[in-house]
Amino acid sequence: MASLTMETTIPTPLILSAGELRRQTDVLAVALSNLRNEFNPQVIVLGRFLGVLFAAAGHRPTEAVDADSIGDFGGEVRLERAALGNDMLLVGAAEAVFRQLTK
Repeated sequence: MASLTMETTIPTPLILSAGELRRQTDVLAVALSNLRNEFNPQVIVLGRFLGVLFAAAGHRPTEAVDADSIGDFGGEVRLERAALGNDMLLVGAAEAVFRQLTK
């Protein structure tokens, strides 16, 4: 069985079989379709594990969301991986420090 290795900042690499990647991608696509159908966002940003999964899955989540969406709520939804990646947590820590300074 083929496997996929994704390097992250976690000490050990994340290893998924091709079947498990497909299964988790399908679950992600259903969740994203439900999110789109409920809230009609213009952009959905995926971070941490979901960002890694989204990047590894190629176009499958985007195609599934387009196929499973109800109607055309005023345009397409754009799926993106968080640009800050694993540095996203540092932003929250920096905000906490500056909050103390601005009081």
